[in-house]
Amino acid sequence: MVCKAFATMSDKLLEKICKARRWALPRFPRGQSATTTFPWRSLYRQHACIACGKIGEFPLRRLVSGHTVYLICKRCTAIPWVQERLVRENLFVDLEGVSGKKLLSKGQRSKKRHLSAG
Repeated sequence: MVCKAFATMSDKLLEKICKARRWALPRFPRGQSATTTFPWRSLYRQHACIACGKIGEFPLRRLVSGHTVYLICKRCTAIPWVQERLVRENLFVDLEGVSGKKLLSKGQRSKKRHLSAG
């Protein structure tokens, strides 16, 4: 549990980061009241990479067809300790990013399948 004073202070910092990246709060947040206590923290979490904090591109899900839990950038998907954490937490990485970019080329995907099967 985080103290409210620290959360308030960090929300101000996250507001500056979000504004620098031109991320805007929604007018009416879906599924939330309009008076969310820490709106910038929620916005940052929706867009940032879970490992490095840069812009996240590829959704992470707990179930293959489930909702997006976090985002991760392409660079962080290749880091061994990040891969270990994803396996430990049973998270699936989408091979297609939110902007349509592919995580692996067609040749890399077939090579991965071959390695996992044998």
